[in-house]
Amino acid sequence: MRSVTRLSARFDPKGDPLSFDKDDDDTLDFVVGAANLRAAAFDIESQTQFQVKGASSPSLLLGVLSSSGRG
Repeated sequence: MRSVTRLSARFDPKGDPLSFDKDDDDTLDFVVGAANLRAAAFDIESQTQFQVKGASSPSLLLGVLSSSGRG
């Protein structure tokens, strides 16, 4: 929840959308948390931030986590 609070504080509805950067702790926390909630719902192995950060791109990261839960 802290990552949602921090990201919402940075969000400007009249400005540019938030972007994903695996080196940004707030976005990484959010993506890992969301992916692990989904993994728990489908009985898939969860991932650590270290495993997620090792993915080479956000699209690869989201694809890997949503399809199998493994990096």
